[in-house]
Amino acid sequence: VQYSQSVHASKMSHHDDNEALQHAYNSCLKDIESLQARIKQYQQQQNAEPNVLSNFLRSDQAYYPQANKEQNGSQNFQRRALLQGHFNKIYALSWSCNGSLASTGQDQKLIIWSGNDSNAGHKLCVITIADLSGMALSFSSKNGEYVACGGLDNECTVYKINYSESGAAEEKSSGFNVNATKLSTLQKHKGFISDCILINDATEMLTASGDAKMYLWDIENGVPTQEFHGHERDVLCIRECNVEYSQQFGDQKNNNKLVLSASSDRTCKLWDYRMHKMNNCVATYYAHDSDVNCCSWFPDGNAFASGSESGQIKLTDIRTHRVLNEYSSKSSSSKSSKLYPVQSLCFSKSGYFLFAGIDGGQFGYSWKTATGQQRAPLTHEQRVSAIKVSPQGNKIATGCWDFNIRLWA
Repeated sequence: VQYSQSVHASKMSHHDDNEALQHAYNSCLKDIESLQARIKQYQQQQNAEPNVLSNFLRSDQAYYPQANKEQNGSQNFQRRALLQGHFNKIYALSWSCNGSLASTGQDQKLIIWSGNDSNAGHKLCVITIADLSGMALSFSSKNGEYVACGGLDNECTVYKINYSESGAAEEKSSGFNVNATKLSTLQKHKGFISDCILINDATEMLTASGDAKMYLWDIENGVPTQEFHGHERDVLCIRECNVEYSQQFGDQKNNNKLVLSASSDRTCKLWDYRMHKMNNCVATYYAHDSDVNCCSWFPDGNAFASGSESGQIKLTDIRTHRVLNEYSSKSSSSKSSKLYPVQSLCFSKSGYFLFAGIDGGQFGYSWKTATGQQRAPLTHEQRVSAIKVSPQGNKIATGCWDFNIRLWA
């Protein structure tokens, strides 16, 4: 009887401890939710009067004529080449550092194009991919030797591009003996692959998915080494910070381990994949009131642009969480006040211009980043699903639902 009573008392004590721990856990969750709500409210209050940067730059205090890189205060972008080869809508575009361009479309084709001025638009290689698997695309920075794509099949496939044995530049540009070999298929996500990035000379890759997760992969072994979990809904876009701008101007800061993500939960998040934890999110930005479809780093790595389903485009400082500027696709001459969903964003190499592919209006737009002044549009007849500036900064590629790719300069 005494033993039975002792066991019963022990169970009751254990039960009380569990209840106390559960109560403390629930209390912590409530505190976290309350703090998140306060942070969100504070950011929204701080951004109630946006255009901080443009308002200052329009003032006499900041007037600096020598900073205007445009002739006569305006810039017109001309179409230099029309790349025809897809037989359905263009999904995605990606440049490699050697100047080649990769594209995917609904025709189950991944095409690699020559980007050389003398031979722009020549097909180097055509790869047949799985149906609806071209939504995400990344062309390696390692001399264009690797390319990856993924989509509604919940997989990401990596290909090695095999150039001719001589490796002659003229042969690479003309497309002689260029073929592709499937290197690896990465399977872990439980939702569609929305975006991917080949990093570290194509030894690793980041993927984003509709399952609200991101993974960092070891490509050789085909396994994820880190999981990024923090978004509540689909992760639609990811971008790795590029430190080339910082190195060019002598700044030695190391931001190239930072990843920016955009999600349909209306937030953008900043991740540091040097932190080997399940949730290594270092900052959350509440700048939009609808799905955030795309994002792009400002070249110095201290700010980013994000575009939403409601047509908002905002420039946000990652350190202060302030919206520095907003960009509108409304034309002063147009009577319509409608804003269209933003599909893709990118900056010029210097950051002087911001470009956007939009689902309406002129479909391709450009702005002066600092002031938000709209510049000559990159006019299309249908949705521009992808827009990318070449690594050299001398070309803009646009992918359109009219099945064509255009190169601008």
